[in-house]
Amino acid sequence: MYADLGPGRCWTALGTDRAGEDEVELVAGGQPGNYPSRVVLGLDAAVAAAAAFLTTGSLAPEIGWEEN
Repeated sequence: MYADLGPGRCWTALGTDRAGEDEVELVAGGQPGNYPSRVVLGLDAAVAAAAAFLTTGSLAPEIGWEEN
């Protein structure tokens, strides 16, 4: 999950395997792709991050984020 907070303010959500570099195949936007396991979130975490952004316009504090 990515969050764009304006020019020069892009963030990537980190999953529970934050040190993981193994690749996981996922379909995003209808396209299959390989992603590092550290950026794969479970459904509950993804919903929490989306809800926080929708309601506050900010990153969910309970999710780890990495600045791009």
